[in-house]
Amino acid sequence: MKIGVYSFWPFPRPMFGQNIRMINILKYLSKSNNVIVYCPTNQSNIRDKNLRQAPLTGISDSASITIRNFDFDLRYKRFYNDLKVYSFLEEEYERGNFDVLQLENSEGSFLLMSKCSFPKVGVFHGRLLNEIAYSLQLTLSQGRVVDALILHLLKLYIGLCERKLARRSDRVIVTSDLVKEYAINLGADPINVFVLINGVDVKKYQDYSSSISKYELRRQLNIPEDAFVFVFHGSLYFDQNIEAIRNIIKIRDRLKKRSSLKEYYFLIVGGPVEQVEKFYGADVKKIDNIFFTGYVQDIKPYLFSADCGLAPFPEDVQPGGPRLKILEFLAAGLPVITTKTGICGFEELIYDQPIYLVEKNFDDLEKLLPNLQVGTNTKKLEKFDWSGIAKKNEEILKKVIES
Repeated sequence: MKIGVYSFWPFPRPMFGQNIRMINILKYLSKSNNVIVYCPTNQSNIRDKNLRQAPLTGISDSASITIRNFDFDLRYKRFYNDLKVYSFLEEEYERGNFDVLQLENSEGSFLLMSKCSFPKVGVFHGRLLNEIAYSLQLTLSQGRVVDALILHLLKLYIGLCERKLARRSDRVIVTSDLVKEYAINLGADPINVFVLINGVDVKKYQDYSSSISKYELRRQLNIPEDAFVFVFHGSLYFDQNIEAIRNIIKIRDRLKKRSSLKEYYFLIVGGPVEQVEKFYGADVKKIDNIFFTGYVQDIKPYLFSADCGLAPFPEDVQPGGPRLKILEFLAAGLPVITTKTGICGFEELIYDQPIYLVEKNFDDLEKLLPNLQVGTNTKKLEKFDWSGIAKKNEEILKKVIES
């Protein structure tokens, strides 16, 4: 099977959870299929204006997976770029370069979906319109009128794109029941909507856990060996992650008042740090006992050096797709402290994993700390293994071609 995958965002750098999902699914699909990934790049990254082809490095040694880069950045001149993408993908299909196309981001779907002749599967990673509405609310509360206007126009445009994607895709893949409801409300036929939840590579974490001790990692990463270490990770381009970090700073301040601050240490893994300062209004690098790593290639050393995963998302955040960080905390053997919003989509894990929910004021957090269980039920996590999720993804693509 020849599979085309369209990514709106530069790839394969995992700036967002959806790219992490794509990478793990493509690893599996490329074992028995020819996969070609279409994605944007900046014009400054190439010498001419022609489309260029390059091997996909850092994901698979398989020769059956290839990247095709567009020579423009799709974050700008959206409608004009939609026209170019549409015509190019039609040509690629007519040349026999793919049998079915998987559109990996509803933001990157195009208004001409109804004109496409190729079989297509749309993927909704979350409730994008709700996430934009949340960002719009933040910008208005901060008096950023110009940014609010841009977000409002973007919301209108993406609303049109998402409706086309939901109604015109031969199949729709969603990451949770909540996102399924969202896609159906946009016009997707319920019969054609399939829930493929986010996953984690449990074996990769098991193999890493036996390779080095927690305290050796702390020495390497310059983390206090005698502190209780919280860890949070995620893209700092994402407003909801910024709000979670603001809550982490509140938690840090609360612990400072009630106990010796040196007992607690907070790791924030992800970047860019400037995004936090943009919204927080302070030099966060100077806050005692909070360390921002910036973007890292591998989060596992930071997770295995910690004592607890922390994801304090505010209650007013609109939940979208299930958050990968919850599964990654658990795969690293960490207890998880989060909120009802943070665990959305993974509620079933509460019953067999060390997951603790806190209220919005975090008063109950200190009471939890002495009683946190260590160690997770990895057998139960196997349900979320990426290979099983990718196999179901492959079956959906095959059925689209057959039908």
